[in-house]
Amino acid sequence: MIKIVENKECKSKVCLKILRDLPEWFGIEAAIQDYVSEVKNCTFISFESEGEVVGFIALKENPVSFDMYVLGVLKSHHRMSIGKQLVEYAEEYAKSSSKKYMTVKTLSADHPDSNYQKTRLFYERMGYEHLEVFKTLWDEDNPCLYMIKCI
Repeated sequence: MIKIVENKECKSKVCLKILRDLPEWFGIEAAIQDYVSEVKNCTFISFESEGEVVGFIALKENPVSFDMYVLGVLKSHHRMSIGKQLVEYAEEYAKSSSKKYMTVKTLSADHPDSNYQKTRLFYERMGYEHLEVFKTLWDEDNPCLYMIKCI
């Protein structure tokens, strides 16, 4: 079941639990703490399976778009279309909020991480296009790929 979560502490708790399960993607402690804090101010959409939250997406609102600030699905629930369903729900939510675009930032192909190669392919399959690479937005070792989709 997909639902919007309003409670700020619940948002942070879910975010922390799921990001801790994904060290291959979220291995920088300072970044995890930033996500856990910042999701309180985001539109937060959770995915429940058998009474347990197993995935979420947090959206930051901009004038004409929503940015997928962070998305995570427990490893035990990967390859079950949960991420796809969360993104599709977020896109419908954005449309209903009169937004024109969805955006997402991820690690660019300039970095050889195989997990982020899977992430980029996921977003590409969802219809997101490469817009720009920001080589120092995060830091020189983590070049940021900015992706966009017209919804």
